[in-house]
Amino acid sequence: MRRLPAAVGMPSPADRFADAPRAARIYVIAVEIVAAAGFVAGVAAIGPGRIATMLSRPDFYLFAALIAIADMYPLVPWMRDTRGRIRLHFSGAFALALVLVCGPPALVVFPLIALTSQSSMPTARWRRIVNIAVLTLEGLAGYGALHLVVGSWPQSPSAAQLLIGGGAVALAWEVVNVTAVSGAITLTAGTPFWVTVRLGARRTAPWLTALVAAPMIADIVLHTPLFVPPVALLTILIHRTVALTIRSAADARVDHLTGLANRTAALEELDGRLRPGPGGAGAALMMIDLDGFKAVNDTYGHDTGDRVLAEIAKRLRAAIPPGPLVARIGGDEFVVIADSSMDCAPMKTSVRTAVRAPIRVGASARPDGDVPADGAAQEAVIELDCSIGFVSADGDCEPMAMLRSADRRMYEAKASQASRAAGCDGEASRSEIRYRSGRRRYDGEKSDRPLVDSEAPY
Repeated sequence: MRRLPAAVGMPSPADRFADAPRAARIYVIAVEIVAAAGFVAGVAAIGPGRIATMLSRPDFYLFAALIAIADMYPLVPWMRDTRGRIRLHFSGAFALALVLVCGPPALVVFPLIALTSQSSMPTARWRRIVNIAVLTLEGLAGYGALHLVVGSWPQSPSAAQLLIGGGAVALAWEVVNVTAVSGAITLTAGTPFWVTVRLGARRTAPWLTALVAAPMIADIVLHTPLFVPPVALLTILIHRTVALTIRSAADARVDHLTGLANRTAALEELDGRLRPGPGGAGAALMMIDLDGFKAVNDTYGHDTGDRVLAEIAKRLRAAIPPGPLVARIGGDEFVVIADSSMDCAPMKTSVRTAVRAPIRVGASARPDGDVPADGAAQEAVIELDCSIGFVSADGDCEPMAMLRSADRRMYEAKASQASRAAGCDGEASRSEIRYRSGRRRYDGEKSDRPLVDSEAPY
């Protein structure tokens, strides 16, 4: 069961490197080789003397502390629930300020900066290595841009040099990042390159905005280092503020009774899958309506009904394989949203099996006051069925239109006499509630809602 997406619109690359297309694997290996060779050549060109001089400067360690705070603060225990979803870009500004203060020797720490920036990101190992290689290439590009625009970088650059050098390095970083990442996405997801470039430019816009602060940060470290602790504190406070925003946004997209995604999250997921461009590969929508659930509420109360819904949600999470999104959109209606290419027949079978399994809910009395004479505790054994409506679309479809279509097909299935006769093992659809105390049995209403066979056409 996957988490609620923090953002929709970019494709998810293969989790395993071996699952990526052959062209993408060759591209990734080539990027890593170029980054490694360029790093070795750059270090040799800079020379060990200049690197040692940089490592002896106190301001170098001020930058190291700022970068560590920006990248690794999400690893603290109280940020665990938002880890991997915070995309702050202060470490980019701090890294650029480090380049502006220390010059080309800062290149040698870029692989380490890349490693810390990936520390809180839950992603496949091979993708993490690619990101480290791309950031190393950015360091090389910044080195070249700085040398091209300014020439020999001074020990204490002026404000004009900080501004000009910062702009040149930021532009070089942007070109390398967008080009390299867009190439990987194009080869992995098959998205047109220029479409991915445009999305990449939008994706990196907050990063570029943060880089504007780099010359100011460099000037603070050079001339007023006493202001560095407030900068570090500001970074932590912004982390906390963004975490609160993420929690509030996630809270608004969760059904609190079941823990599943809610209607808002389901519509966002559909919109992302149906949107043209990367990530818009189409969608399959399965709508699930519980048969006989009204009898649970009417006979045994809404508290028991809530417990039944929570149990059904738990079973659906276990029955649906990783990838699709499971949501409760209201009442006793659930949806499963998957790729349009996914074979949903096995999923429908798994859903029915999960829903049909008896649910035992212990209680001492029913709302109607029917309590055994000996006062023995009762046990409610609830058996439900479900009706399913299924639609799929490759794109160019409104999420609400798709939801209405699935809802209509689900009710058509309920009205189908043929579907009612095609239940499990040829039996008619049945939903009933049994209350047992050892001496008495109460049979609730039998539902006449039909069960749609998983092989039936929709």
